[in-house]
This record gives sequence, C-alpha cells and structure tokens, in this order.
Amino acid sequence: MTAATTHALPLPGTYNVRDAGGYRTADGGTVRRGLLIRADGLAGLDDAGRAQLAELGIATVIDLREDAEVEVAPDALGDLPVTYRHLPAFAGMAAEERPRSLEDAYNLMVDECGDALAGVIAALAEPGALPAVVHCTAGKDRTGVVIALVHSLLGVDAADLEEDYAATARNLSTGFADKIRATMPQGEHTDAMLTEMLACPPELIRATLARIGNVEDYLTRHGLPADAAARLRATLIER
Repeated sequence: MTAATTHALPLPGTYNVRDAGGYRTADGGTVRRGLLIRADGLAGLDDAGRAQLAELGIATVIDLREDAEVEVAPDALGDLPVTYRHLPAFAGMAAEERPRSLEDAYNLMVDECGDALAGVIAALAEPGALPAVVHCTAGKDRTGVVIALVHSLLGVDAADLEEDYAATARNLSTGFADKIRATMPQGEHTDAMLTEMLACPPELIRATLARIGNVEDYLTRHGLPADAAARLRATLIER
C-alpha cells in the first residue's frame, strides 16, 4: 500500500485530497491523522463535500494560490464555520520572476519566497488552527513544498516524505488530467506537456529540501516564531 491509497480522502469535487498524518517520526512518534489535510482546489466542492469537511472538523483553510487563481475559481466553502486564510506561496514575487519550469518554481520558492513559506507554517502553528486544509490548484507543487516542510519539522523519514509527495502524480493522472487536457491546445506535444506539468518526481522534493538545508533554521531566518515548530510538534505528533 502506498500513500496514495492509505492516506487518500475522497472528497466530492476534488482530485487530490489526502491526510498528511499517519507517518512515523524520528523520535518514535506518529503524525496524528485528521489534523493536516493536503488538497487541490476547492472550487468544485458541493454540499456533500462541504458536509464531509464539516465532519472532519476543519477549522482553517489555507489557500496558497495567487490572486488571479482565487478570482477565477474561489473556494466553494459556503457557510462552513472555517477560517479562510489566503497566503500565496509566491507572494511578493515580480511577474518577470515567474518560473519557467518545475525546477525553477521550486528553486524560486526556496530562494525568494521564504517569508511566505514561513508565514504558512506559522499560521498552521497558531492555537486553534488545526484541523486544517492546505491547498493550491493541483495540490502538487506549492502544497507539496509546504507539506514537505511540515513533515521535515516533524521528523518524518525522507522515504515517507518523498512517497507522500510523489503520490500526487497518481492522484492527478485521471480526472484532473482530463480537465487540464481540455483546456490545452491540442497537438502532438499535448500529452508530453501534460506529463511534465503533472510530474512529481521524488528527486525534485529531495533536491528542494537539500537546497533549504536545516528546515527549522531556514524558516526561523524567514520569520517563523521561535516556538512555532515546537508547538506544531506538540500538536501533530502522538507518542
């Protein structure tokens, strides 16, 4: 069984939702299930999907998308009693700096968006913030980096962290891929472009974390409050 099957949370109107919990940590604990959910966009939620989020007791939804993405496809949260936080992962980046490739995107997040990433982790560590959903459009790159940072802070084994990250490629390979394909110009390179767009190679998140170095030091340098990592560990790890 893989992370794609053991952590999946089928949610009507979505393609890539799963529990970031259930993994063992270096100190012998386990990441609690039901407190941190990673997801793709929530614009397609219907009443059944909203009811499921309510049953999960979600307190916070953190949206990592940029303003234009939110305007086109706002989260369909309805009257759910949640705190919605719009915290763009690429906040503050100039238009001319927009990434041209997956590798560029991850490098830019590390090099130019540390304050934004630290802000997301700080928001998750706030009292009462959990259970939380963290999402972008596909739940792949921006969400993938944020969840990898949390898993690193918690001491999740590198192999499990990479498997959790890579599971997205399988989750997006059917319905989500069809939706994106319908919006792309059709041609001989369409499938190759789509494959590259939806790729989640483990070596990419491995290289990203290597570029960061010590995750807690990196986030602290970018404004993470001194006690935030400890609070996340206390809340998210069961022993």
